[in-house]
Amino acid sequence: MDDNEREAIEAFLAPTPAEAMRQAASQGVLPMPPGFVGYLAGYILQHAIRPVREVAVVAALGIMAGLAGREWTTFTNSGLNLYIVLVARSAVGKEAMHTGIATVMRAVEAHHPAARDAFDFSEYASGPALIKGINLHPCLLNIMGEIGHKFLAMSKGKESALNSLRKTLTDLYSKSGSSGIVGGLSYSSQDNNIQSAEAVAYSLVGETTPGTFYQSITDEMMSDGFMSRFLVIQYEGDRPPENPAPQHVPPVEMVKWLAGIAQHATTMRTRQVFCAVPPLPDAKQRLDAFRDECDRHINEAGDDERLRQLWSGRT
Repeated sequence: MDDNEREAIEAFLAPTPAEAMRQAASQGVLPMPPGFVGYLAGYILQHAIRPVREVAVVAALGIMAGLAGREWTTFTNSGLNLYIVLVARSAVGKEAMHTGIATVMRAVEAHHPAARDAFDFSEYASGPALIKGINLHPCLLNIMGEIGHKFLAMSKGKESALNSLRKTLTDLYSKSGSSGIVGGLSYSSQDNNIQSAEAVAYSLVGETTPGTFYQSITDEMMSDGFMSRFLVIQYEGDRPPENPAPQHVPPVEMVKWLAGIAQHATTMRTRQVFCAVPPLPDAKQRLDAFRDECDRHINEAGDDERLRQLWSGRT
């Protein structure tokens, strides 16, 4: 990349004065991500009726995981899939996560129809149903409303279908990357068999309220590694003022950029090509420091599987 190209990209990503003012006036304490993801989160913030940074960042990360979570991997050969739970009180603007993702999805789909396959608003009822879904679409963002109620039902452990779903979600998270395989299921009738899935990147974003979410967490869900898969982002602020001029139509440049990513991912998937993304030196330094911190906490946890899983799920 030459200097002219770099300057053009930086100019494209830089927020306009009006956008910067809206971001500054929005609610939330979570910093906006750098680069294109921050630009995408900035649009979702402008799109929202009640702008909250945490909501916008969760939506932006989800979109990128859905489009680029499989074909691009970390330097450790793990996919870029994410499980994120957005926790916030009711009536503060959580619905912008859903509307923001849907608006961007429809705009990108107009340029690259196959991008629609990366987004799924379905609610899977069991583990086998989820495996069938990812066999059809190996790079998938599942958007779920009121996910806390699903967790609460899982915590009771009474329904075998939900137990299988929890087990599959736990297993799927770490089976991304080019060498990952999620086991299928065999039945006495071959017509009911479910094929194993290879190199999948299943991502999940959901929102819930604090009371429902924290009520749903059990010792078993902590000790079996289920909850440690999730990145929990909580907004504790008040209901933000209404956005006087929400931006309903995504910027054309942003949509074309996302469509280009989706097109490239489709081409790589057809050719079964994966691209490992090396970290920048400062990022590698932070990752190493965090890995060492996780190792220390795991060693200090002794036989407490809840704490061991909590920290092992972060690396």
